[in-house]
Amino acid sequence: MRAVLEDALACVHRPDETARRWVQREAREAEEWLFSDDAHGIFSYVSVCAVLGLEPASIRQDLRCRNSSHPEPRQHSRVT
Repeated sequence: MRAVLEDALACVHRPDETARRWVQREAREAEEWLFSDDAHGIFSYVSVCAVLGLEPASIRQDLRCRNSSHPEPRQHSRVT
């Protein structure tokens, strides 16, 4: 699970390869996963953070701070 999270973060932070379409697609998919509140599935972002003892909101805030051009995430329905 840690590797999944690390890979998503790496996909978002590939500034040298942003011109390649597949890299842009991976970055977009990683951002969607990182900003999703969906808790269904063992490898959902929320589930991965829970297993690893991480706070999803803290990681998201750090991502926003590192990339100030990142828009606020779209609101996803919360699963309770």
